[in-house]
Parts: sequence; structure tokens; C-alpha cells
Amino acid sequence: MCADMNPQILLVMPRHREWMKTFPYGIATIYSVLKDHGHTVDFIDCDFEHKHLHELVSAGELSKYDVIGIGGLVSCYKTVKHDLIPFVRSSAPDALILVGATWESLHVISS
Repeated sequence: MCADMNPQILLVMPRHREWMKTFPYGIATIYSVLKDHGHTVDFIDCDFEHKHLHELVSAGELSKYDVIGIGGLVSCYKTVKHDLIPFVRSSAPDALILVGATWESLHVISS
């Protein structure tokens, strides 16, 4: 973790269904609260961009983050577990990875 206690934070909304567009209220709320408390936060909405995280950010760019938060709906489970987390872990091995939303809190995802 960043020694100055001002970690670099990235929030990620995984790619979801092509036909269904929803505003990510949960992760947007977390983003706003973190910003309001003076944290440096970036947000990547893979669903809005219609791309996977590895298409939007390089491994080198991910390595600058101390904390990477991942949201998503239950239908994103396989993508998060098998694609997103392995990419994030290999790109930012020292980052704290937080996975949220409803279903994520019910499952333990090991990397």
C-alpha cells in the first residue's frame, strides 16, 4: 500500500450484456464518496466502452494502482473470476483487489 496513505485507486465496472445498458449506481456512489474524501480515483466502465479491461488499459498502467475495486452484476461472475481478476493480479501484483456488488460478497474468489 502507498506509504503516504493516499492510495491510487481504480474502480472497474466489468463488461456486461451488449443489449442491456445500466448506469452503475453502486460503483458511481463509491467513486463519489472517495473523491469527496480527497482520494485519487479513476473509473473504467468496460460495459459503457463495450470492451474488456485489457483492451482499455495496459498492464503497465494498472501497476500504478494500490487498490483496484471491481463491481458487476451476477451475470459478470465468470468474466470477473476467470478474466478480470487474473489480468489485474498479474498486472498489479501488490494491489489490493476488492470485489463488490451483491453476488461477490457471497463468494470467495481466490487468485
